Amino acid sequence: MRKLLALLGLLALSAAQDCYVGRGSAYRGSVNVTSAGLECQPWSVQAPHGHAFTPANYPDAGLDGNYCRNPDNDLRPWCYTMDPNVRFGYCDAPQCDCMFNTGEFYKGSKATSVSGLTCQRWDSQSPHQHDRTPQNYPENDLRENYCRNPDGEPRTWCYTTDPNVRWEHCDVPKCDNADLGTCGVQAIQPTFSRIVGGSVATPGSWPWQVSLGYGSNGQHVCGATLIAPEWVLSAAHCFAQLSTNPGSFIVKVGKHNKGSTDSTEQRMQVAQIIVHPRYQQEGQNTNDIALLKLVGRVSLNDYVSQACITETEAPDGAICVATGFGNTEGTGGDNYLKQVQLPLLTNSQCRSWLGSVIKSTMVCAGYESGGSDTCQGDSGGPLTCPRLGQWFVSGVTSFGQGCADPRKPGVYTRVGHYIDWILKYTADN
Repeated sequence: MRKLLALLGLLALSAAQDCYVGRGSAYRGSVNVTSAGLECQPWSVQAPHGHAFTPANYPDAGLDGNYCRNPDNDLRPWCYTMDPNVRFGYCDAPQCDCMFNTGEFYKGSKATSVSGLTCQRWDSQSPHQHDRTPQNYPENDLRENYCRNPDGEPRTWCYTTDPNVRWEHCDVPKCDNADLGTCGVQAIQPTFSRIVGGSVATPGSWPWQVSLGYGSNGQHVCGATLIAPEWVLSAAHCFAQLSTNPGSFIVKVGKHNKGSTDSTEQRMQVAQIIVHPRYQQEGQNTNDIALLKLVGRVSLNDYVSQACITETEAPDGAICVATGFGNTEGTGGDNYLKQVQLPLLTNSQCRSWLGSVIKSTMVCAGYESGGSDTCQGDSGGPLTCPRLGQWFVSGVTSFGQGCADPRKPGVYTRVGHYIDWILKYTADN
């Protein structure tokens, strides 16, 4: 309930003030031109640009009219344009001059410190030299001399124009209902390009990603998702093929490079492995889902946090993200955590490509032309979808045919179907 109230607070603030906070996923204002002055294309229209961000596919994203929105958790609100030669553009929607949490997503225009000193421009080295530049921190919107929090301070700050005072915190007020739910929110934002294909993830940008190690050397064998400080979600086939002995596995969180020990890494022993009782591997991989209870709780921080789970499923056509340390098939990034954006498919479409093996407890994601697939992820790893600034686990990577081949999408266990089963074990433990 507290999380719901927080999200409603975001919407109410954005609607009431025609401004946005963070990346603007909850922005519902009336700006409908890009920063370059181009008129926005209505979201319900497929001309001049065809796209999947329709009101039907994203019913909770406020895609009414041709107003600037952020249905995919991009840097800030954007829209497709009415210019056939310019596919999309970001919008200059106003930022609410208040912050959530520690202000890591604050994008307002306050430019004075708590003592009233004028802030130094981030792209200036005078009077204070520093490395917090827009070039070094491209995801933190270090524009002008506005207060920001690029490095995890307790609140926003800036360098000052006083040669005798290097930096000070800023007195940016907290937004109403600023206590956001802790699941599905990154301190370090992912970076995407609008191209088909996977890429190496920004370190720490998928803090719920788990590397599941096996054997005496803890070799990576499967992916998984942190859904609570002491609970991990994965695929049943990872254990059916190896072992259901908890002592055979090690859970590694806070990882970016599976080939070495990361400074942000935490390793946890497994207390219990719970494979779904109706899991069937032969020919179908039905009910391919499992829970791991940890010995103790992970320490939550910027590099380790939990994803959200819900029985409310992302709509068909939604653009979601698969992550993992899996096979790159020549795309590079060996050992490093990778990410790939994929559209959710209808089950009927998926069955037409893969046959009757696709059940209602599964969800498919991928492009008809191929090029992106869970070969760039991991068995057991997450398929997460954004909703109002938070990420929810929609799928557990289960199986596929080939790797990024045309009409061979990845197949995932549909997490929303198993919420009652998950909560049976995790709700009070």
